[in-house]
Amino acid sequence: MSFHPISMKKSELALLYFPDSTSAVATNRLMRWIYDCPSLKEIKLPKKDELKTCFLDLECLDALETFDISNLKMVKNLIFGNLPENFNLVYPELTVFYSPEGRSATSFCCSESTFNRESTKTFLDRYYTKGTGVEKLGFSISMSCNKNDGYNWRKALKKKS
Repeated sequence: MSFHPISMKKSELALLYFPDSTSAVATNRLMRWIYDCPSLKEIKLPKKDELKTCFLDLECLDALETFDISNLKMVKNLIFGNLPENFNLVYPELTVFYSPEGRSATSFCCSESTFNRESTKTFLDRYYTKGTGVEKLGFSISMSCNKNDGYNWRKALKKKS
């Protein structure tokens, strides 16, 4: 028996795992699995001006060095667990705030170490608009990987004010 590597799109791979789903749903489900990969060093997104996704979860990626998400314009659920200290966390430039349920907020969850990064505080200052009538960033404390604890960043921001 011999092994022959093949190249396929992420959506094609996802449909092998979730054959009864649409391509988009299968891909989102597959992306939920990309955590707790301690040797993963780089993630590359397609080179497009505007990317949208339902779910982005970065957790337990001890070797991650590179992942540019600046061209991500919409994400329904954004989760950042503990990341390597030398990882340059560049947040997306969100312009679309929509979910299939009709809510207009991106759900955001992070670990305490991620909250303490200057880039995270800048992201929260920009998008957390509680009390303005236009909610861009919603609060979540649910992490996928049991090695991380969700941090109550909303409570920490209230203490700061």
